[in-house]
Amino acid sequence: MLAARHLLLTSLSSRRPAAAALLAALACGAAHAASFDCKAAKTPTERAICGSSRLSALDEHLAKDYERAAQALSPAGAAQLKASQRSWLRFASRVCVPRDAKRNGGKPAECLEGEYARRIERLAQVGVRVGPYVFNRVDLYSAARLGKDDGAGDYAGFATDHVAFAQIDAPVTPAATAWNAAQRVDPPAPDTGDDVADRSSDDDDSASDNDTDFVIGCASERFISLSKTSAYFQHGSAHGGYDHEVRNVVFGPGMRKMTPSDVFAPNSS
Repeated sequence: MLAARHLLLTSLSSRRPAAAALLAALACGAAHAASFDCKAAKTPTERAICGSSRLSALDEHLAKDYERAAQALSPAGAAQLKASQRSWLRFASRVCVPRDAKRNGGKPAECLEGEYARRIERLAQVGVRVGPYVFNRVDLYSAARLGKDDGAGDYAGFATDHVAFAQIDAPVTPAATAWNAAQRVDPPAPDTGDDVADRSSDDDDSASDNDTDFVIGCASERFISLSKTSAYFQHGSAHGGYDHEVRNVVFGPGMRKMTPSDVFAPNSS
């Protein structure tokens, strides 16, 4: 089975032949084998995969879905997908490490299972044709360790950011290129990797969790409908917030927002 470590070390670009995978499974000598020798497992992710048949199965599932998605995209789209996958791998490892098991509310394997399940759902939206376009999905992540554990948010002890936006893969018209530019979202601020504290303030009330996502509704040569959601939670508050918008864009003449006249006849009610 293809483990997260193997995905990372091969830069997400290749898989071992079936024979090599079988040898790796035999080397592990366990019902839930990985693509590396479990006796030499050192990182938290390696140990979690070697110790969980469920996580190992999710890892294999994700590897197949990633390969399918990459093959459905152009070289430029596949490069965007690789960057997304690397960002997710760093994020999952950061928020699910064993020394933070108490902070993020579960054992490392349980935390990783949740992250794998969410990533598999998101990969299902990559390389999918809607109308005349194949769409890519770009996901970028960040997790900043808080100076203290306030027990709040999706990942206690962390302030997290996730942004996702759609891209038409291999756009061939100026309108499609302009649409792609309009969808892009600034990536979250990178975390420092500091295992002690990414925030020097003793007051973490200013920390927040943010999540931006989207769903493609319908698409034609001259029209795309997309719904965008933004969820946010400020640590220390009683509850979070949620924004939703629908973006209807007409491609010609000139890319613009959809107006009532595009649907209704003049003087209609």
